[in-house]
Amino acid sequence: FELRLADGAVNPYILQATVLACGLWGLENKATVENHFFEPTVNMYLIPEGAPEIAHLPRLPSTLQDALRALEADAGLRAFLGAGFIDSFLKMKTEELQDFLRCVSPWELERTLDC
Repeated sequence: FELRLADGAVNPYILQATVLACGLWGLENKATVENHFFEPTVNMYLIPEGAPEIAHLPRLPSTLQDALRALEADAGLRAFLGAGFIDSFLKMKTEELQDFLRCVSPWELERTLDC
C-alpha cells in the first residue's frame, strides 16, 4: 500500500484519520479498487495528461477553494470525522483562504499596476 497524495504540509493527524475513515467507508460499502488499480510496474508520473488509461479516474481538486467545496459536500467524511470537526475545519480553512486572497502578490504588482 502506498499513499502519495500527501506532502510535508499535511497535518499528520488529520491525514491518518481521513485514510482510516476512507478505508472504513470502503469496507462498509464493499467498494472495489479494480477501476483505480495499476500494476506496480506502472510509473504514474510518466502517463501523459488526458491519456485514455486514466480518463476514468476522478481528479483531485486543484485549488484550496475546490478542495473545501468537495469536503463540504462529502457526507461520508462528515459522518466519520464528525460534523463539528468538519464545520470547524471548513471555517478555519475558509478564513485562511480569504486572508490569502486579500494579499497582492509580487506577480500582480509587476503585471497589473502601471502607475
